Amino acid sequence: MDDNYIDEKKRLYNIQLADLELFLAVVECGNFTRAGEKVFMTQSWVSKRISRMERELGFRLFIRNNREIILTPAGMVMKQHLENITTNMHHAIQSALAAQTGATGSLRMCCLLWRNYSLIKLLGSLIDLNPQIIIDFEILPPSELYTCISTNKFDLIFALSYTNSKIPAHEYEIVELMELPLVVYLHWLYI
Repeated sequence: MDDNYIDEKKRLYNIQLADLELFLAVVECGNFTRAGEKVFMTQSWVSKRISRMERELGFRLFIRNNREIILTPAGMVMKQHLENITTNMHHAIQSALAAQTGATGSLRMCCLLWRNYSLIKLLGSLIDLNPQIIIDFEILPPSELYTCISTNKFDLIFALSYTNSKIPAHEYEIVELMELPLVVYLHWLYI
C-alpha cells in the first residue's frame, strides 16, 4: 500500500466533526471573529483550528488578508460537500434517535366515506407532531372497512360505531374519539 495513502488516512483521523462545522461557520460568517462568536470561541482559537485543519488536510481552505477571507478552489469544493454531509449527519442522528424511541415507520389507516373535518384536523396534528412517520390514508365506503382491517391492509380504521357491526369487538381495540352530534333538519313547510 502506498505510504502517501496511509499518511493521508492518518491525517483525516485527526479532523473532527467540530472542525468541519467550524469551517462551515467561517464560510457562513465571512470572518473568524463572527464565526468564533457563533460557536462560542475566540477569534484566535478559530484561526488556530482552521490552520491546524489546513495542515492536516495538506491544502489551504482560505486566502487571508487584512480585510477579508476568500475560499480557495479547494475550500469551495469542501464547502459544497460538507454542507450536504453535515446536514445528512444531523438527519441521521435525529432519525436514529426517533428509531430508538419507536417513533418511525408507517401507519396505514382508512376512514369512512363521510366528511369529518374534526378527523382531518386530528390527522393534521398527528402529521405535524410526527413528520418522520409515513401515513397512508384512504377514504372508503362502509362495506369495505371490515375487509380492510381483517386482511391487515390497514393498521386502523375510523368509523361510526353503528357502521362497524361486522367487526368483532373482542378482536380489536375500539376507542371512542368523539361523540357524533345528531341533528334533525325539518323543512319549514312541515312545521
